[in-house]
Amino acid sequence: RGPAPPPSAMLSQDAAQLVGLANEGGWGSLTDLHGRVGYDGASRRIVAKPGEELAAKLRAAGLRELSVKAWLKEPPTVSAADLLSAALAKMKLAEPGDAIGADMEVFVAGGSIYSKCWVRPSCQSGNFIAKRAKAFGAAQWMLVSLDAGRPMRLAHLPSPGSSLRACDEAWRLQLAKDAVDGRPQAFRLTLPGKFAHFDLTFPIPQWAHRRMLAFGRQVPSRKCICSYDISEGLVAEASSFLEQQLWMKKTTS
Repeated sequence: RGPAPPPSAMLSQDAAQLVGLANEGGWGSLTDLHGRVGYDGASRRIVAKPGEELAAKLRAAGLRELSVKAWLKEPPTVSAADLLSAALAKMKLAEPGDAIGADMEVFVAGGSIYSKCWVRPSCQSGNFIAKRAKAFGAAQWMLVSLDAGRPMRLAHLPSPGSSLRACDEAWRLQLAKDAVDGRPQAFRLTLPGKFAHFDLTFPIPQWAHRRMLAFGRQVPSRKCICSYDISEGLVAEASSFLEQQLWMKKTTS
């Protein structure tokens, strides 16, 4: 008896990711699907033939279907307003801001270069994502309320019970805040040929990076934070993911 077929996750109606498949030797007797797997780095994709219902074909072949969100361990889908509102409500119950000390930086949106948006608080008022470098280990991230530059209240990230990295939760909150404020972060989409170029000027959480790798591959950044090349058959799905899950705005060139 051969090994069980790998699970599959539908990336679109016409493309599926095969999960945990090192090579087609792990397919056992599923010879009718041999030769159809596209290998791209760690990704193993299979694309529908014209007129083929791929999901039904894979189920009939014995492949167990996973949702993409479950496979990549993505957080629940929420609106930008709901995510930000929940975080601000927790901050109101958190510790006074003076406990943070004077060496933090806050993210002030509006600039085109991510690194230059981080500044020491001076006269800012409102709610901000903040970070503080530590002598050892990763930076400390938080959501902080400022009054004329003075920290009034803060909530440390990640939130209690969260499985996300602190920076991932902070970046997602900033993306939500920018969308709610009417100035969503943008991604640049160009279609030069077989692969579409996705260029992001703001960092995305690790779970979102995994989704983009499922759609395509990461390439050296094209004068931005990170760049991906996505096959033309998954451009719409990749764009929709960034727009709906991270509330980003598409620009084209």
